[in-house]
Amino acid sequence: TVSVLYWTFAHTMPAMRRLHATEVALMRRFARLDPARYSTHALARDFRVSSATVSYWLNCTHLPGQLKRKAPKNCLKAMRARRRHVGKLARATVKINNRTIPAYPSTTCIQRQLRRAHKIEVSRVTIRTDLIALGFVCRVRPRVPCTDQADFARRYTFVRHVIARRLTANRIIFSDEKLFTTNDFSGRSMWVSKDGHALPRENARWPVKLMVWGAIGRGFRMLKILRNRTNDREGFKLTTESYCRIVLQGDVVNALRASGKTFMQDGAACHTAGRTLRYLASKGVQVLEGWPARSPDLNPIERLWAILQVRVSRHSPRTIDELEAAVLEEWAAVSTATIDGVVDDFDTRVATVNALRGGWPTNRDR
Repeated sequence: TVSVLYWTFAHTMPAMRRLHATEVALMRRFARLDPARYSTHALARDFRVSSATVSYWLNCTHLPGQLKRKAPKNCLKAMRARRRHVGKLARATVKINNRTIPAYPSTTCIQRQLRRAHKIEVSRVTIRTDLIALGFVCRVRPRVPCTDQADFARRYTFVRHVIARRLTANRIIFSDEKLFTTNDFSGRSMWVSKDGHALPRENARWPVKLMVWGAIGRGFRMLKILRNRTNDREGFKLTTESYCRIVLQGDVVNALRASGKTFMQDGAACHTAGRTLRYLASKGVQVLEGWPARSPDLNPIERLWAILQVRVSRHSPRTIDELEAAVLEEWAAVSTATIDGVVDDFDTRVATVNALRGGWPTNRDR
């Protein structure tokens, strides 16, 4: 045992001495660099060592040469200077055709500009760490329709009317139409291996279309399939006559009257036509009037349509029959708790729009 230990010690010590000498040489070369130009990840990549080793070099107090107590101070100064540049780039905006957009919206753009303008080599992870330290938060930019001050005024008037009448979510039934297609909406991104390729999203030029009408409320759900029997690729043409005769007449009107709730419909021509309103009034259905244009954020059923669109797309339907079967299956699979949660969010959105005086809420406001 003693001989084995002696042999191991005698044969491993030269390798350890060579490794130590190589490390000291790297340290001396490292001490001659300007820390303001590099990050820990960049130094680790250039010297082919780990980030922990670079951190050890920076924090050591017994290293030879210029590294003694100087590198940490220089790196701290460089970090502060780099973060000032990162903060300015993150706040920078440009205005093009009366539209304000971020000049450097991602860490990749900031990394490229730091390299180009300030000759600073850092990784995107370092930039992300700097942004978090500066108090920045990554948020998804909401997609909003083109609106003007008149639209904001109508939205503000509507929510004030809802609040004054105390129309909470449990007293309203929300309705809308949705056009489902056979295109792929299963997801915009996917994780792949380094050498792999993302699967393409198939979007046909003339996909099969299926229009559905739905209504939801607390403890209430209804769905109507509206098929074009002559051409599956054109979709159903909804007019005032077809809306009253095919959608509302029969079980829908009876269910709305039995619920005793206010019926909500958007400002489509077939919804606001005099014939439609007279028909609903004759059947004893109370209608929520004055729904503002370009306000899908106020209608809870829009969120339910978004959920169903993804789920239906996972069935990969090819024909109109497969598409209809997928829609009916996923509609039945939606739980009552999900519908109630979507409906209850209406009160929060009304309060938010009222606080913004008709403006569009951002992610922070929501």
